Amino acid sequence: MNASLVNRIRLASSFSALLILFVCLSTGAHAQDQLLVPNPSAPPPMKFISSTDRTQLSTTHDAKGRLKMCIEMAETRLLRAEQLTVDQRFINATSELGIYQAIIEDALSYLGQQKVNSDKTRDLYKRLEIQLRADATRIEAIRRVTPSDYAVHVKAIRDFADNARTNALNAFFSDTVLPQGKERSAGQDKSTANAAAPGQAPPKSQ
Repeated sequence: MNASLVNRIRLASSFSALLILFVCLSTGAHAQDQLLVPNPSAPPPMKFISSTDRTQLSTTHDAKGRLKMCIEMAETRLLRAEQLTVDQRFINATSELGIYQAIIEDALSYLGQQKVNSDKTRDLYKRLEIQLRADATRIEAIRRVTPSDYAVHVKAIRDFADNARTNALNAFFSDTVLPQGKERSAGQDKSTANAAAPGQAPPKSQ
């Protein structure tokens, strides 16, 4: 074996050893960085209504007008969240969704103060339920394209919209469906009346 070939083999071996050492050092440093600087999850968005929106809502005392204004404000925030998600500005998008949730919470709270068993109040709950049904689908679409650190908060707001819709439905049907016990009692009374002899009053219940 000539001297030139030996020198080439030694040079290649030295280069390989240096490359392996560099890879080991880089891997160790990267692992140490991961231990020292963990990847924090994104904080949940704040849920609030701006002072401007709050003032605007306070000037509307009609329940129908108040709900309409809340829905319009919530729609504005949801549209912004959708556009910010397209722009990959996920922190800002979740912030808009936090405000959206605060507005819907305010709408539910206000409706809860209205006259119970009123057709007008029931119609307002139905209007809100229809809106929340569409909103939940749009929020879910945002969640699907949002990184996991932020998607967990988007999912929480989507769940909130689902629960709010359920509450609105329950309020809508609360005075139109007889409780099961009363319905059974009414059926029994009707059967008793039908079984009574013609011209004879049904027996009084004890």
